[in-house]
Amino acid sequence: MASDGEVKKKELQLTAAIGFEGNVLSGLHVHPDGTHVVYALGTDVVVMEVASGRQRFLTGHSHNVSCVDVSRCGRYIASGQINFMGFRAEVIIWSYDTLERYGSHNLHKVKVEAVAFSPNDVFMASLGGQDDGNVIVYDVATKDPLCGLKASQPTQGNSLVLKFCSTVDDTFVTAGDYTLRVWKIHRKKRFLAPSNVTLSEVKRKIRCARIDAVDRYLYCGTTSGDIMKVRLAQEPDQMPALVACLARTPEKKNKLTREGESYSLGIWSMLMLPNDEMLVGTGAGRVARLQESTQKPRNTIKLMKRVTDRLMDEVQCNTVQGRVTTLTADQSGRVYVGTADSHIYRACPSSIKLTLLRTGHPTEVKAVTFPRACSELFVTCAAEDTRVWHAASGQELLRMCVPNMVCQCLQVAADGSAIVTGWNDGIVRSYHPESGKLQYMIRDAHNRGVSALAAFSTGKILMTGGGEGQVRAWEIGCQTQTLRAALKEHRGSVTCLRLTGDDSECVSASTDGSCIIWDVRRFTRKTVLFANTLFMGVCYHPSEAQLITCGTDRKLAYWEIFDGSLIRELEAAQDGGLNAVDITPDGRFIVTGGDDKLLKVYRYSEGDCVFTGVGHSTAISSLKISPDMKTVVSVGTDGAILCWKMPGDV
Repeated sequence: MASDGEVKKKELQLTAAIGFEGNVLSGLHVHPDGTHVVYALGTDVVVMEVASGRQRFLTGHSHNVSCVDVSRCGRYIASGQINFMGFRAEVIIWSYDTLERYGSHNLHKVKVEAVAFSPNDVFMASLGGQDDGNVIVYDVATKDPLCGLKASQPTQGNSLVLKFCSTVDDTFVTAGDYTLRVWKIHRKKRFLAPSNVTLSEVKRKIRCARIDAVDRYLYCGTTSGDIMKVRLAQEPDQMPALVACLARTPEKKNKLTREGESYSLGIWSMLMLPNDEMLVGTGAGRVARLQESTQKPRNTIKLMKRVTDRLMDEVQCNTVQGRVTTLTADQSGRVYVGTADSHIYRACPSSIKLTLLRTGHPTEVKAVTFPRACSELFVTCAAEDTRVWHAASGQELLRMCVPNMVCQCLQVAADGSAIVTGWNDGIVRSYHPESGKLQYMIRDAHNRGVSALAAFSTGKILMTGGGEGQVRAWEIGCQTQTLRAALKEHRGSVTCLRLTGDDSECVSASTDGSCIIWDVRRFTRKTVLFANTLFMGVCYHPSEAQLITCGTDRKLAYWEIFDGSLIRELEAAQDGGLNAVDITPDGRFIVTGGDDKLLKVYRYSEGDCVFTGVGHSTAISSLKISPDMKTVVSVGTDGAILCWKMPGDV
């Protein structure tokens, strides 16, 4: 039987992931069963049941997933990744039924730009990024790369889009910056034959492409805000050629001055609809249903060096938050919209009435916390906003925004009456937790931003730490916020503040290599801890006789509060520093997270790591254990919020 020191590490169970990698073009897909959506989040591919929100994860990539596709029969999922410069980027095919790896190859360098399945799942093609530039065709049945070739000519730009035809397996299209090619796969000869589309004087940067149901026309959305209509070759001796550059019909007030209008910030996603209609998503967040106009304009239109006589009538439109990067639909016709701001919407194409399904942080999440004695809700903060989440469903309940600012820290009042936040403009903002309305503001709380917060259980005193190194105490009244004390001991930024249960002591951690324990009744220094590190996190043991710290030296340290002596040091990371630490209310387990992307659970008394959580694609910036000790929530610099099942007995 293994001793306590020989306990084998186990993996933490990931129960939920909040977030969506919205910057991945065509990164959201509806499974043909109509009940699940597939999307990328960090290093994982998430398969989520729409009705219940239950998630399953495809884990196997070493770095961020850069592209995703689902086969039309629903049997396979393909995903590609991005890697460091000089390294290979892997493409993985997953079996949907077993959620296990079916096949893979690593023939691309640095990044995989796009993946796509042929209509009958005979081939899977992948497109490399600008450091690779190759197209690789993979035989799904034999699990063998069939052939490959450069995606574009040396005089052309990078290829970014890859689409198969709707009816045939041996033809696909690549497009990108000033390049558009149609490819033919010769399976027996293991050969690719590309044909350049004749574009005359037209030069476009293509960001999305769709082929109609009968493979007659190809439609390409461009950064110029118009749509290129290309006739695909129907006969053996026929070459693909540009038919028109379609612009939308202008508004009535502009009909006298302009004959055609392009979409602001370009067209980034497209979807073909029945009755020869299409849905487009723009960089300005506009979702529009278009139909080719039957009426010709009064005069010839000249749009970006392309003379054409075609217009598109905008039948309906709506607006979402962020650039629209994905438009996809299920078999019943419901449309799913993904945006660069990590929002997922659902709509009926007949009305384009949007329903918000999931949200997430598009940027680094700075901090996370639970209200006292409440495990059903937690609060996170990131650039421009603070959000309240429902832990069980992962749904966003409330959002407080301050444009062009970054929320760096937050704290929930002990009685739940306020959500207090600290911002990089040096202002403390307090919000009502039910309505999200502003309660009060403390202006110029710190001249280099507010970096840490701690609130008394009575709610009458608020401790703040700043980028300049000061720790300040504020008396919070009904109408006033008064500075009680300014403690000027630290020489570096204050990274963490923690209070004891009786509000008699406060510990502050700083990047100057010191942790100071303060008597907050007299506002004097009691004890100082020094180490050769930048302290990033600190917490009290429930007995309040010891402190646990972590920092850039990769060590988890135990300290005696009475005299500031070091009791124990644990090497808690092999690569990168530790950014966050928390301890369970019963004092049995310590949880750490840092630059190595791993969440680790240590037994406090034995000092050994017993559980490891793998799921973050970038550094873990903050974490928190729920009051009922059943869940750990960790947040990262990639914007992901991961919920883990806290282990019981070991």
